[in-house]
Amino acid sequence: MKRIVITMLVLVSLVTVQAQEEMLRFGIKTGANFSNRIGDRASEFGTRTSFHLGVVTEIPLTERFALQSEMMYSGEGVRVSEKQEESSFESVVKIDYLQIPVLVKIYLIKGLSLEAGPQIGFLIAAKEVSKATFLEEGVEVKEVFDNKVNEEITSFVTAANFGLGYQFANSVFVGTRATFGFTKTFKNEPNSHSLVVLQLSVGYKF
Repeated sequence: MKRIVITMLVLVSLVTVQAQEEMLRFGIKTGANFSNRIGDRASEFGTRTSFHLGVVTEIPLTERFALQSEMMYSGEGVRVSEKQEESSFESVVKIDYLQIPVLVKIYLIKGLSLEAGPQIGFLIAAKEVSKATFLEEGVEVKEVFDNKVNEEITSFVTAANFGLGYQFANSVFVGTRATFGFTKTFKNEPNSHSLVVLQLSVGYKF
């Protein structure tokens, strides 16, 4: 699967190089990320909310088809929480990626488009922030732990994107996208799992 994704990205890059410079549209985008785990033990985890920020390049191919490549920071991860009568525990694994998706866009009507395509990602940083609250001799005690977990997270990941976008006449655009990971996130776990990320975006193309 990795070879297929990388091959597709290389082919799209070759098309990008050959495209006429005046056809390109550049932009910036940002928005919210909602990420969670899919696969084994998915029900044990909750959603981490974060954000994404990056740049966009769109290459029109025909009136209805275009290619769009992006490079963006993407905050992802998972949340685990547990509550008992006199104690509670919450842990958030914060995983920061540099994500590079390449999308085929189909314009259904003017401004409204469907998009789909592969994505590769490179790990920037990962840490686990844990908070524990418990009673000790009748007094509430809170403890916070902050640990780097880069070595436990896969450094190169692949995924597939499916989304919907709308380009306004004033160059502002909005979109929603679901990203389904192919690569196991936690290297040392024997289970098969990955991340799924829902993105809500707003941006501007120059």
